[in-house]
Amino acid sequence: AALLSTWQDDDKPLFVRGDASSFSAEIGHTEKRWDIDWQRGEGVEVISRWQVMIAPSPRVLVLGAGPETRSLVRSLRDLGARIDVVESRSRWIDVAREADHLIETTPASAFDSGAPPMYSSVLVMNHDFERDRESLIALRETKHPWIGLLGPPRRRDDLLALLSPAARE
Repeated sequence: AALLSTWQDDDKPLFVRGDASSFSAEIGHTEKRWDIDWQRGEGVEVISRWQVMIAPSPRVLVLGAGPETRSLVRSLRDLGARIDVVESRSRWIDVAREADHLIETTPASAFDSGAPPMYSSVLVMNHDFERDRESLIALRETKHPWIGLLGPPRRRDDLLALLSPAARE
């Protein structure tokens, strides 16, 4: 269980290797090995060595919560993602608890404690213009590969117009 926990928490691939007498699981510098005690039956061919690399589950950061949070979290989880939600408003805390991890703070403060974890995707959905603007400003220094913004195109355009050209990239 500790090995799988490390796999999920460290965002490193899991390597599973085996041969005719043992198999092992390795993440970074952590390895667990098991010996196999079995009798080879007639007509059974033994593969001498094999290896499988299993990528970590994608991590999704949701900045803000709202009426669609439960459905969104369930859908993302069905796709195999691990979900963190940043929310501090009492109105939305209960639905935000549906996530794997609730970060009870404002979106702007979520990145104050140093380098945030790397997320596969970040979704900004505060249902509040100023909070969305603060979220986008806080995200400008991060390297997340995909950042999405929930809302109508006009609102998106108004938000992006307030950001510097560098922050829009």
